[in-house]
Amino acid sequence: MTVAPLPSFVLGGFPLKETPPPEIHLERIPSALLSTLLPFQREGVMFALQKEGRALIGDEMGLGKTFQALAVAAYYRNEWPVLVVVPSSLRCQWAEVFEKWIPDLPPADVHIIQKGYLIHVFVVTLISLRDMLDSLVPRRKSTIP
Repeated sequence: MTVAPLPSFVLGGFPLKETPPPEIHLERIPSALLSTLLPFQREGVMFALQKEGRALIGDEMGLGKTFQALAVAAYYRNEWPVLVVVPSSLRCQWAEVFEKWIPDLPPADVHIIQKGYLIHVFVVTLISLRDMLDSLVPRRKSTIP
């Protein structure tokens, strides 16, 4: 198999940053959360922070993606509100995780969208992927003649 290089117009859409990585101050993450991270999780958080939070955490199930994502979100807390898109079955679990590991976050600032559209902006908003997609692109109803 031969792989051709990407065309220049494609590469132009992804300009390389020539700036040095940002200075990272881990004290912005709650100490209880930071001390819970295992070494490989801390490495994942550092990678995401070096990429200014733009990273995909693709670990296997059970390896702590939630804690890594929460640590990255906590690091950027001064830039919130944050939108968390999760499967429907995990919305309440994520709300509990935010409330437990970011202790100064008032529960009233966490909003779970069950169905419908986002009307108010909360500090933390949790929505399922299906509900988000439904609000962006209405489903077509098929008709049988």
